[in-house]
Amino acid sequence: MYAVYRASRANGRGVDAVHILEPYIAQLFLLLYERACIPKDWKLAKLTPLYKKGLLLDPNSYRMLAVRGTLYRMYANVTRSLLTSWCTSARKIPGT
Repeated sequence: MYAVYRASRANGRGVDAVHILEPYIAQLFLLLYERACIPKDWKLAKLTPLYKKGLLLDPNSYRMLAVRGTLYRMYANVTRSLLTSWCTSARKIPGT
């Protein structure tokens, strides 16, 4: 969910959605890429127990689910996408 501002079109017909945070997130990702680092807080995950089956009071009836931050997932997906497209265009992946 992005912060979106609705701006009127230049011709006066309708509105365009303008993503306010997009340029700032792009600058942050570029800075992290240039410095080759990821903030430590982004690597932390919160563990949440999820009930599978069995007795409710038995710890073996649960499995742990790691929940990570949104920015870390976005950065990882952007990096993966860029790397995949480069590998494909440079023919670095056999069979593509």
